[in-house]
Amino acid sequence: MTVRALVIEDDAVCRRGLVAALERLGLSVYEAVSVEEGRPLLEEGMAMLFLDLGLPGMSGDHFVSHLARHQPDIPVVIVTADDRLERAVELMRRGAFDYLAKPVTDMQLEAIVHRAQNEWERRREVKVLREERDRRHGLKAIVGSSPPVRKGVEQIRQASRSTINVVLLGESGTGKEML
Repeated sequence: MTVRALVIEDDAVCRRGLVAALERLGLSVYEAVSVEEGRPLLEEGMAMLFLDLGLPGMSGDHFVSHLARHQPDIPVVIVTADDRLERAVELMRRGAFDYLAKPVTDMQLEAIVHRAQNEWERRREVKVLREERDRRHGLKAIVGSSPPVRKGVEQIRQASRSTINVVLLGESGTGKEML
């Protein structure tokens, strides 16, 4: 499987250099000059994103926070001329996977790509395992669509959002252990 990466960088020279270096590492690379242009490409299933901060329109700063909330599976590598450590720490707290100061060496890039790919695969695997667990043991495993079953499932959903203790009562064989 080819690993797909997206580079969002408004500086054409920097973008072309980064794209070429990533392609030498065997990645299938897509590019955009702004967040608005790159957003649809992310929906196509990227394994990693290389993001500049000073972009036209929505800044890379704001996009990092957006991605952490809406697409947390994609490791975001910040690539910027700002080499302040406190800046890197702040962006990583907000969801960035890593931070590279320009100019980026091929050796730095190779190490980051390897780590980002491993992280992306790990996140995907966790997501698949959680979905499988929920399918087998979650509310989706409950068979039935009668009004009492639907009411019970809704009550379970409501109770699951709180920290209260719940006692299930019922006759033997009614499915209490499943719930």
